[in-house]
Amino acid sequence: MNERVAKSVAFLLRNPNASVSEAMAAVQVFSREECANRSLQQRYHGFNGHLLKALLRKKKEVNMVLVTVPHTEERVEALAKASTHGAVFAVTGGDHFTSDDMFKAAELPAKKAKIEQLKKNKKERLAGIEREAVGRKILEQGKEIKALTGNELTALLKCMVLQRAEISKCQRRGRCG
Repeated sequence: MNERVAKSVAFLLRNPNASVSEAMAAVQVFSREECANRSLQQRYHGFNGHLLKALLRKKKEVNMVLVTVPHTEERVEALAKASTHGAVFAVTGGDHFTSDDMFKAAELPAKKAKIEQLKKNKKERLAGIEREAVGRKILEQGKEIKALTGNELTALLKCMVLQRAEISKCQRRGRCG
């Protein structure tokens, strides 16, 4: 075996700045030389593995910066909005799918829909209370129906229609037990 080739291979493998293609080419040359000179193996009493010893470059450790802090409302909202695996990974930093934040994020859309429905119901109830108060005020005046104005009649009708809608059909006809 050519000592110069072996030394160049060893140098390239130990040099952290050497390119991979240079090192691979040197290993191929070394391998060809080694196969061609089998008789040299007897002289060295085997294969010189120490010549191929390499220094591996350490990868730089990447510090994962989390977008959110665990167990916060911001994280739950971000998880609820995340639609891809990459977005979920960015928010959680690779946290497991059975974490509390994931379960809360899964329930968040249903919770928001329920809140919207409750707000809508509250708005309708407040409007009904206001219409009922206007209707009672008109009735307390004690005027006859012929003496009421159009606006007053409309207010009474709105109040009565809502009250009638709240009463079931069988109750209006007097058939319920």
